[in-house]
Amino acid sequence: MDPFEQLPAELINRILLCASDFVGIESLLLASPRVYAIFHDHPGLLFQELMASNTIASAAPIQEITQKVRLLHSPSFNVHSLEEYIQCTNGIHHQPNIHSHGAEVLEMVRISAQIQRLACKCLSTMQQNFISVVSGMPAGSLSGSIRAEKAAKPFSWVEECNIYWALWHLRHYSDLHNYGSRLNWSEDSMKT
Repeated sequence: MDPFEQLPAELINRILLCASDFVGIESLLLASPRVYAIFHDHPGLLFQELMASNTIASAAPIQEITQKVRLLHSPSFNVHSLEEYIQCTNGIHHQPNIHSHGAEVLEMVRISAQIQRLACKCLSTMQQNFISVVSGMPAGSLSGSIRAEKAAKPFSWVEECNIYWALWHLRHYSDLHNYGSRLNWSEDSMKT
């Protein structure tokens, strides 16, 4: 039985908006047909609110790159060259960010959750590697264990944002290459 079946739609909307964690949202959508149906009623507005309430996703450079990724996954988006793509996406951060199609929004939730998982793995791997390197090497008056303790502290928002930005860029370039290949863009234009 779906535990969300008895909850009013307004409460489920509130739960979705308060999550601000794309992995959690993706899990809720997969686990509950009721949550999926309510999300599907207004997917664009809900996704826009999720992006705005997430401290990393709401950063302007990340919003711009997510809009470009969204366009590349939109069935209605059709450009014939890299130059046309650049012209079309120039100043995209000034365009409205409402996603109207349910399938398009669900794909963006899936991609956002994938990026979030990758970012968490990157950050934890970097931190573990850094701790293992500094723990055995004293520096000045700081012993290795003190340096390892300092290295174990949470990353700053800027450090996290840089990881997300890099991962979104990799995703964008991969999607752009796939899009260009699907439409037979010239190899020379895709190397630019």
